[in-house]
Amino acid sequence: MTAITFPEIQTVNVRFEVGRLLQRDLLNDLSSLSSALEDALQNGDGLNAYLLAVGINQIVEDGLHPDPLHLDTANKYLRRLPTLLGITLFASIQVAGRVMWFLHEKNPQTRSLRRWQTRWEEFIEELSPAAAGGISPDFKHLYEDANELLKKTQRFPESLRRQKIRLPSCFRSFDQHPDDLSLLVDRFARQWNDKNKPVVVVGVRTSGSYLAPLIAFFLRQAGFCEVQTMTLRTGRRLLSSEKRWLRRAAREGAVAVLSDDPPTSGSSLVKAAQMLAKTGFRNPDIVLLLQLFGDDQSLPMILKKYPASFAHVPG
Repeated sequence: MTAITFPEIQTVNVRFEVGRLLQRDLLNDLSSLSSALEDALQNGDGLNAYLLAVGINQIVEDGLHPDPLHLDTANKYLRRLPTLLGITLFASIQVAGRVMWFLHEKNPQTRSLRRWQTRWEEFIEELSPAAAGGISPDFKHLYEDANELLKKTQRFPESLRRQKIRLPSCFRSFDQHPDDLSLLVDRFARQWNDKNKPVVVVGVRTSGSYLAPLIAFFLRQAGFCEVQTMTLRTGRRLLSSEKRWLRRAAREGAVAVLSDDPPTSGSSLVKAAQMLAKTGFRNPDIVLLLQLFGDDQSLPMILKKYPASFAHVPG
């Protein structure tokens, strides 16, 4: 089994050491993550279990949102071609992409994987309090649930089971901490004091996968009545069911909270916001919940059209 050591959580105040991260392998697949998750649950290690469970979810979500034609990359190259040739190739690739996506969504294997992933999201939600607040869950129950669900991953496509991920930058490289997310939510709650308003927390993969469930936990702790989460990867299509869900949330007046690593150019967050806008969210209802490397003025200009709540990464 590949040994993975995440920062340790203390039971009193949710502080964990971010300076030490001992690993034998930076790249981990479903098998190594699953084994390490079961070990963490057996040892009552809630934070590590959470991080490992989200890593598994990230692999599955990327499997549910494939990009076999690498459309984003292809489009960059097509722009360099003569106009007529570029337009022709672009149109051909777009048509092929739509056909492949239609077949992907209709594939029974995709639907089965989506059902599994929905249940796994519920499992992560059960783990979130242990990672966010030092609350000790029923690890025996969680271990049994995880074991049952992980057995089903043996039926996943071989390509998915071999897919590897790296540890998230948010808690590994940027000195971020769950307490920072609690601070962000406190600031958000002061700006958006209507706690009956639905909130959709959207994490931009990859780091957003790890941030969104914790932000959702803190929002519920702050008294927000209806909080749901999802993640997206810019340049990847959304499933039809995800689009319908977002459209319904937008019609109901939900606030979409976007979360990711501290931005440099801000381009990924803009692309994510544009994806949300296509489902009906207006700019004033798309809120950035971010840490910054500098002061408030360090927010990239292209992001300043969106409401935001900030905290700062310790220098």
